Amino acid sequence: MPQPQHSPLRRIIANLPRYSRNWLQWLAVLGEAPPSAMRPPDRQPARAVQPKRTPAPAAEHFVAGSWFLHRCYHHLMRVANEDLHLVTGMTLDNQYVMTDMVTLQEINGSATGAFVSAQNVREGLMLMERYGYTCLGVFHSHPGRGAASTQPSGTDWSNQKTWEQAYPLVGAVFSRDGYVRFFASKPQVQLAVVGKKVTKINENLYRLEID
Repeated sequence: MPQPQHSPLRRIIANLPRYSRNWLQWLAVLGEAPPSAMRPPDRQPARAVQPKRTPAPAAEHFVAGSWFLHRCYHHLMRVANEDLHLVTGMTLDNQYVMTDMVTLQEINGSATGAFVSAQNVREGLMLMERYGYTCLGVFHSHPGRGAASTQPSGTDWSNQKTWEQAYPLVGAVFSRDGYVRFFASKPQVQLAVVGKKVTKINENLYRLEID
């Protein structure tokens, strides 16, 4: 049975992806397009390409009250090993006011770390969302004393970067004698502590006046 004959135009159209930008030339050669189609378009003076400017990320401002930090300290120091809790509060544009602890159940702490199940973390996050809140911080303790003991570990930094993919938050490390260091991997994070019974050491480090 003879095969149906396809016009050259249809064959060319069927192979446009193969011929790419030369397809008009093929059509003109086969008489399916006027020769004028092969003429290059009138060239316009090249315009200078302006580089696209990526706007800088908006700064994230975190505010914590000294009374709230004292409450966090006393909660974390109720055990000798490392402990942790989540933080939430009010969100106003790019300003985050940390006001509430969200405690977690079944924390297994040691002298070198604090571990909590994914299920317990999920329950804490769902509790925040139930009231229309979001996670603003992950605070934990180190068993040592002095400002040096509040330096985040490699694990602390890794966890912080993971949390920041989902929430606008800061990390904080508390020492046994009242130092607290805030940290974040994003450079646009700014933090302020308001209230009494707290001394600012530098941009990230504070000292609570422990009773």
